[in-house]
Amino acid sequence: MRHNGFRIAGVAVREGQCAKNCRDDEGDIVSTDTPIENLSAALAHAQYAGFPEIIYQDRDWEHFQKTKEDRRIEKRRRPSIRDITVTGMFTQIWGSTALGFGGIGGAAMTTAYTIILECEGRYAVYFGGRFAYIIERPNETFFDDMVRQQMEKVADANKYKKAEENA
Repeated sequence: MRHNGFRIAGVAVREGQCAKNCRDDEGDIVSTDTPIENLSAALAHAQYAGFPEIIYQDRDWEHFQKTKEDRRIEKRRRPSIRDITVTGMFTQIWGSTALGFGGIGGAAMTTAYTIILECEGRYAVYFGGRFAYIIERPNETFFDDMVRQQMEKVADANKYKKAEENA
């Protein structure tokens, strides 16, 4: 492909075009967000909003300093970057520019990064760096689709929830 412009993550960007949605030589809209931008946005959301607080037991240091007695108390904290694992990152093709979010989007095949993050058994899914859904207890279909690199859109995410054992 020849372009009068520059390349971002292997995709040509023409002078004056928006770097978010550019068209290739075939006229298809392609995302020029770099994998680093997508991953950074997903990790930031997961750390500060996406995953719930981590609840843990710690020594009551104030009590310990006074009495030398080891007493435990419940504490809470936001997940740190060390608590979050990138379990999947791949490009996925969507039927519109709305990606897997539904709604109104241009009727063009669109490629975007799908990112799956894990923290304490919960999985957060992102399309194009944007939060899509979180699955608390994923079933085998979730992992099968992750291996196939074809995750469900937001409206169909419930198919990934594990059925209750005692239901």
